[in-house]
Amino acid sequence: MLNVQLSAESGALRIACQGALEAGTIDRFVETAARALERDEATVVADLSDLLHLDSSGVGALSHLFRRLAQAGRRLVVEGLRGQPLALLRATGLDRILAGARRTRAPARPMLPARGLARGV
Repeated sequence: MLNVQLSAESGALRIACQGALEAGTIDRFVETAARALERDEATVVADLSDLLHLDSSGVGALSHLFRRLAQAGRRLVVEGLRGQPLALLRATGLDRILAGARRTRAPARPMLPARGLARGV
């Protein structure tokens, strides 16, 4: 289930998502994103702080919204990423592309222990 709300605040649009942004719920997000694209605000904030699950369809929808806004000289700011949605965006590299996505990132951990690297292992 996905609840999506569109609101205007301080000159920006906010798309707040609650639940799961996935293949079975993507239509709700796409409809709301289309309404946001029809407006003129320079910044659209995707509030994902209550997003519990994200799949490849959701990643595609966020990516599409990002591209469409950028083509119009506007920007997408992603806020509140955590848990599985953040992990998936990290895996795809979109966490580095989407403006604001890095604000909620935890410090990176090395893949291998430093002493293993020093020995060339």
